[in-house]
Amino acid sequence: MPVAGMMIDESQRQCITFDAFFENTTFHEVAHGLGVKNTINGKGTVREALKEQYSALEEGKADILGLYLVTKLYEMGEITSGEIMNNYVTFFAGIFRSGRFGASNAHGKAICFA
Repeated sequence: MPVAGMMIDESQRQCITFDAFFENTTFHEVAHGLGVKNTINGKGTVREALKEQYSALEEGKADILGLYLVTKLYEMGEITSGEIMNNYVTFFAGIFRSGRFGASNAHGKAICFA
């Protein structure tokens, strides 16, 4: 909330909610379990192939895929409370929050990909 108070337009601050943060975080974690694990050439894992870039790319993937999953669940009527805009504004506030971790942290680097 302190970062959002400085970085999010006052007219959108009411969209930042605990439920949206919880949904975004939950589906971020679900997204970690989704995706390709092995390279298509059969020469190892994606983690091995991406080396030191893997963690940041994985966090960026989980951020975007998690938000995509939340969006689809709203569209399907599976999430019925709140508004999707709450998730988007809360996600955006989270991007600023993650930036404070700095470029030495995978979550901080991931904001470049999100």
